[in-house]
Amino acid sequence: MLKVLRRALGFPSVGDVILGRTPKHVALVSVALVLVAITAPGQAAVTVSAAPISVVVNTARSVTGTADKGSTTVALQQETVPGLWRTVATDTPATDGSFSLAMPTWWLGQRNYRVVTTGQQSAVTKLTVKPSYTPAGRASEYDYMVHSTIARWDPCQTIGWRVNAAQATAGALADAKTAFRRLSEATGFRFVYRGTTSVIPKLDSHDSYPRDTQIVVAWIRKTQSNLFKGQMEADAIGSPYYLMGYHNGDGSDAYRISSGAVVIDSRFRVPGGFGSGLTRGDILLHELGHVMGLGHVNAGSEMMNPYMTRGVARYGKGDLAGLEKHGAEMGCLYAGSSKATAGRAVIH
Repeated sequence: MLKVLRRALGFPSVGDVILGRTPKHVALVSVALVLVAITAPGQAAVTVSAAPISVVVNTARSVTGTADKGSTTVALQQETVPGLWRTVATDTPATDGSFSLAMPTWWLGQRNYRVVTTGQQSAVTKLTVKPSYTPAGRASEYDYMVHSTIARWDPCQTIGWRVNAAQATAGALADAKTAFRRLSEATGFRFVYRGTTSVIPKLDSHDSYPRDTQIVVAWIRKTQSNLFKGQMEADAIGSPYYLMGYHNGDGSDAYRISSGAVVIDSRFRVPGGFGSGLTRGDILLHELGHVMGLGHVNAGSEMMNPYMTRGVARYGKGDLAGLEKHGAEMGCLYAGSSKATAGRAVIH
């Protein structure tokens, strides 16, 4: 086993890398997708039927049905917080009333859906989207960097990210793209690659980021960033920066994570990819977990364990449960009655 390095967290926090890992995901319950039309005299009706749906992530699935004449648009809606719905797909019925709505199977978890048309809505049903692997560990094996208040990103805003890979080995960008894709699947957040950058993230200094960028991943020497200050034993650090004075979709208090940083010691060389052994994918998944607000856990089956292992790099059940809990399913963030106050960083 390689000499382990302690990971750091940040809010702006910082997280670091060590040896150890395995995966898990929140327990998902398979539920049948059967939408039953609710009709009323003189109003358009929609009839939808579908086989029970419990699918592997990114497996194409559609809801098909027939709407009565008079229905100009049919919408598939997803429940965000209890009682609040958002439209995720729409279709214009054909001349015979038939329609097809693509289910959002890119986001892991179990969610409620309904079909809505002119003055009508179907019964609520559930869709379960599962990982492409069997996550290890337990759903309770997660922790957060901030405990006093929920700290999370706003799922109603696209999160731009860039890479400073000038000191990285070949394949760093490809691995970063894979890591962000997996993070998107676990959280429901939308990440968009904005390109490369020469920015070197530092503690409380994310103002140097390009305006379209909220996260920077950089391979640097430890002496180039004060994120490593007091954390010199760490090989990598993940740090989120948050603002206070926000609320979640259900009205509860929240801190909004507005930016984040991952800095990796460019002298710490490990193979690329996410396979067995100590890999770059292991480092990226762990540190990006910190940027999302996750803290360290002792469970060796989770990516957020502070030590790297020789297992395959992928999120465990606890990792996935923690990411989903503070992910898009809590609804949009909005500022409170008073102006949002200055933020701070957290380092792990």
